[in-house]
Amino acid sequence: MDWKQWTVRPHDLRRSFCVMLRDAGVDMKLAIRWMGHADEKMILRIYDHVSDLRIRSAIKSINAMNSPVRESNGSQQTTANRRKVL
Repeated sequence: MDWKQWTVRPHDLRRSFCVMLRDAGVDMKLAIRWMGHADEKMILRIYDHVSDLRIRSAIKSINAMNSPVRESNGSQQTTANRRKVL
């Protein structure tokens, strides 16, 4: 098997750290502090990117919002009725 040589730059580590913070749901202000920036512009523009984990999590959340909820008596409650309750 041939080995492929690759280089890890400090930027790569910072980007991975940022994506892991955002995937873990860390608040943007805390991520800004930990990454040493003054505001979110640099983080959003350069370091952060939407990971597959965040895409799957968003899809799961949307599906959960749109699926009927089973009540304890076995009947289903629609999304519209659920919003009225909330």
